[in-house]
Amino acid sequence: MTSNRPPALAHERFVADRDNFVGLDLILCRDCLVHLSFANIDRAVARFRGSGALPAGHGLS
Repeated sequence: MTSNRPPALAHERFVADRDNFVGLDLILCRDCLVHLSFANIDRAVARFRGSGALPAGHGLS
């Protein structure tokens, strides 16, 4: 018997301006960048873009 359920998702928490986002398919970023300094926002966005993952939130696409 086959299941119609989607595969399980893994959820991880990261520090946006310090952690590496290697091996991720999607980054959900909600209400986090507004709490960072401009320099840390630049660093976080660069890490998001460098990961190759699809970003969602804050117009990062």
